[in-house]
Formats: sequence, C-alpha cells, structure tokens
Amino acid sequence: LGAFTFCGCKSFTEIEISRNISVIPNGCFLDCKNLRKIILPNTITKIGWQGFRKCEALEEIELPDSIEELYDEFIFMGCKRLKKVNIPRKLKSIPIGMFSGCRSLEYICVPDNILYICNKAFFECVNLKKIDISRNVEYIGPEAFRGCKRLKTIDLPIGVTEVTMRMFAGCMSLTKISNFSQIKKIGPG
Repeated sequence: LGAFTFCGCKSFTEIEISRNISVIPNGCFLDCKNLRKIILPNTITKIGWQGFRKCEALEEIELPDSIEELYDEFIFMGCKRLKKVNIPRKLKSIPIGMFSGCRSLEYICVPDNILYICNKAFFECVNLKKIDISRNVEYIGPEAFRGCKRLKTIDLPIGVTEVTMRMFAGCMSLTKISNFSQIKKIGPG
C-alpha cells in the first residue's frame, strides 16, 4: 500500500487488509465515504496521517494492539458515523485531532498506557457523553474536548495540573470536573 492509494474511492464498502501489510500509509483510505467496515490484522504496527479521515460511513473499527505508532494527525477526523473504537495498548498518546468530528462517538476509554491526549483529540465529538481517562494521563492538550456538547462529567487524572486553552469550550452539558483542586494553571479562552 502507498500513500493515498484509495483516496476518494467511493465504491468501497468493506475491506480486509492482508496479514502481509504492517503499515497503513498517509491518507490511504482518506475520503472513502462509503467504507463501512475495515478489518485490520494484528500485523499492523503503524497508521499514517489521515489514514481513515472522512470515512463517513465507518461505524466501528477494531485497532489491533500490535499498533505501536500513529503518525501525526487526524487519523479518524470526520468519520461522522464512528460509534465504537478502541485505543491500542502500545500507544503513549492520542494524536492531534484523532477523533475530531466523530459526531456519533458516545463513549471512549483511554487505557493506562496513554500519557498524553493531544490537541483537538475529541474536538466536536458532539455526542460524546462519557470518557474514562486513565489515571496515568499527564497532559491534555488545548481544545481536546472542545465542542463535546453532551459531555456531562469528567474525572481529570491526578497528574493533569493544567486546564489548557479552550479544553472544555462549547461543552454545554458539563456540570462536574473531578479532581479540579489539583489544577495549578488555567489556559486562556
């Protein structure tokens, strides 16, 4: 597979990646609007920038724990129907904008291996109601939850001591932030 190999292929509805493949390159499935299902083997170790961006019909994806690295940004941005996804156990961070605009995502569990939630990770996940964040998370980037209109409560991990810029902007349903007393710095906006 090469970068942008299937970019804009509107006829795909389902695809199973061969066990011979270890990397999903940059933009490989970008804008495959009708792709509903993709099966990734446990040989995949990396997913490139915008790998599945704007796969608007994609509802669920099982990311194998063999994934060690997510290249840069916006891997699932604009996957409007994505409802269910897991975070692989070898990752250390959730990259910039990874789930940005995933309007159908209602719940996510951030596992113990994650130390950083980067900028705009869950930006405009308008139906995100619940997120379980591991106590090991040390940093949550600017606008990480911006526009999560249905998010009601959040438990900040003990290691998070800063509310970054616009972290909760537009979170109209947010009524409770646990562990807020540990916060030492509040960013602008």
